[in-house]
Amino acid sequence: MKRILFNIYFWPCFFLVTVVGVTFTWITVRFMMLFRYHDVDRFVRTAIMAYGFVIVRLIAFMVPIRLHDRSGGFNAPVIFVSNHCSSIEPYLFALLKAQLAFITTWPFKIPVYSIFMRWAGYINAEHGWDRVLEAGRKLLERGCSLVVWPEGHRSRNGLLGRFRNGAFYLACELNCTVVPVCMKGTAQVMPPGHRLLNPSPVDMVLLPAEKPDVKKDKIRCIYELKHRVRNAIQAELARDGTV
Repeated sequence: MKRILFNIYFWPCFFLVTVVGVTFTWITVRFMMLFRYHDVDRFVRTAIMAYGFVIVRLIAFMVPIRLHDRSGGFNAPVIFVSNHCSSIEPYLFALLKAQLAFITTWPFKIPVYSIFMRWAGYINAEHGWDRVLEAGRKLLERGCSLVVWPEGHRSRNGLLGRFRNGAFYLACELNCTVVPVCMKGTAQVMPPGHRLLNPSPVDMVLLPAEKPDVKKDKIRCIYELKHRVRNAIQAELARDGTV
């Protein structure tokens, strides 16, 4: 019964906040473009983070979301690398209250969302890694951190999948710090293939930052960084029996 009541409440509120957010941001961006204001992408990223914060902190108040910072501190911008079990996880990054851009693929195929993603300067990984590298470099130089899901897709069984090289190639090529992020409980809230949410606790854990050893050859740098980050996330998942 609690689940049913929560979804009856949540989805209308979600759509209302989305419509208001889309309308406000659309009008503001068109105004900025008309008068040739700079930093349209920065404004849209800020608006998206504000939208996500409203969703996870105000609208989804029945889902206890806890942010644990065990990173030991880091200087932004960085590359956040996260495990991926649910479509709710991008919203959780709004808790960081930072300038963030996502490197992803399938959300660019969602009508309306894709327009705002392009305005925000988010990076479509399907465009190839040369373009991803150049776009990532420009964002990092402007102080915007990047978010990557190295598994490439949501886990269907809750287990940590194989990590692809992309995020670590960027880190080694651009000498950028990587912050591992461990999401716990998100699959219980909304597993892949489900549309109804379960009001269940979620933990977002920032793990100790990892710096690429750029003195080593590129292949070794990528390999070692990838395995350090994956092992850190795997160990955090295993701490409370998540996996």
